[in-house]
Amino acid sequence: MKPDISLDLAQKQLRIAIPGDLISTSVRALHQEIDAALMVPAGAAAPWQTITLNLASAKMVDSMGLNLIVKILKTAQNAGARLQIIYQNPNVHRTLVFTRLDRYADLIKG
Repeated sequence: MKPDISLDLAQKQLRIAIPGDLISTSVRALHQEIDAALMVPAGAAAPWQTITLNLASAKMVDSMGLNLIVKILKTAQNAGARLQIIYQNPNVHRTLVFTRLDRYADLIKG
């Protein structure tokens, strides 16, 4: 599984779309590409002020998926940026709320 990653410089937004469930079997393959997209050289400002994580295709997020979301959230916070998470499935929403990620990221029903 390959994420769709794009950077909109005009809106200062990094978009990461996950094409399926965010579970242990897919997270390992996603890490390298997402890490590369989040990389900001030392001393440089991030070219984005918002990271949008699109999980609209996901029906499930497990602990490995949550770890990846937390990593993205920490990167956003360290850069002074916001994290938006787009979801469609109520199970994904429940998982994000149960783990209190809704307190640190904007959850958007997409």
